[in-house]
Amino acid sequence: MVISDEDLAFADKVDRSLKARRLKQLFPQGRAIAVLRSQFDSIESYYLFELRHLLDYVSFEDWLEKNWRKFEKSHLRVIRYRALLALYRDLFGAD
Repeated sequence: MVISDEDLAFADKVDRSLKARRLKQLFPQGRAIAVLRSQFDSIESYYLFELRHLLDYVSFEDWLEKNWRKFEKSHLRVIRYRALLALYRDLFGAD
C-alpha cells in the first residue's frame, strides 16, 4: 500500500508529528519513503497559491518578508526538511 499526500508534511490543523505517529500506529511494519520538492519551488508555489486568494497584489519580496517575520506560523516552516526527515526516520527507521 502506498499513501502519498503533501499534507503529511504540513501542520495546519494537525501537527505533522502527530500525523506521523498515527501512521506508525496504523502501519507498525510500514516503511517511509520521502520525496522532497525543491524548497525554492515550494515557496514560489505557495506564494502563487496565496496570490490567487489575496484581494490586493503583493510582490514576492514583500510576501516573503512578511512570512519570514512570522516564520513559525507561515508556510516557510514546512521547508525545514531535516526535522521532517528525522521524525519519519525515528519512527520508521533508516535504510
